[in-house]
Amino acid sequence: MNIRIATIDDARQLLEVIENADAYDSVVFQLEEIDLREERIVKWMEDNKDFMTIFVAEEDGDIIGYLQLKRGVIHSTKHCGTIAIGVHSKARGSGVGTKLFEHMHEWARANQLHRLELMVLTNNVKAIFLFRKMGYKIEGTKQDAMWIDGRYIDEYSMTRFIDEE
Repeated sequence: MNIRIATIDDARQLLEVIENADAYDSVVFQLEEIDLREERIVKWMEDNKDFMTIFVAEEDGDIIGYLQLKRGVIHSTKHCGTIAIGVHSKARGSGVGTKLFEHMHEWARANQLHRLELMVLTNNVKAIFLFRKMGYKIEGTKQDAMWIDGRYIDEYSMTRFIDEE
């Protein structure tokens, strides 16, 4: 497995992983609510290139996972990074998420980030296990954060301070 920074040429495969992760979890984007297409992925990558890095896990030329790190834009928040991650259902449980986090943590240290944060639905037990394994702690709970499949679901805010090892 190779971990690298995504390029515009990866947009189609990124979209496939995002769609698969959403279909598998029913929690990521609720794709029917947004018009997610390859062109929009390209525009999103271009529009955010100065403060967003997307790492991809690749195996045999196929992207099987991604981790997006979006850095704060203004001076007072440039030390913070917000994370989103998705792993294709065919690659879950094989260490893809762990490798993406390890690679991103090295990059974050080298790029002077201090605070890393993410949001996760409280019913996403496997993701919470991964995040805790990678050193993230629950900072708070956002009650009734999402309406999915006819019910409200809470969301955890999880944080890791990269320079506290």
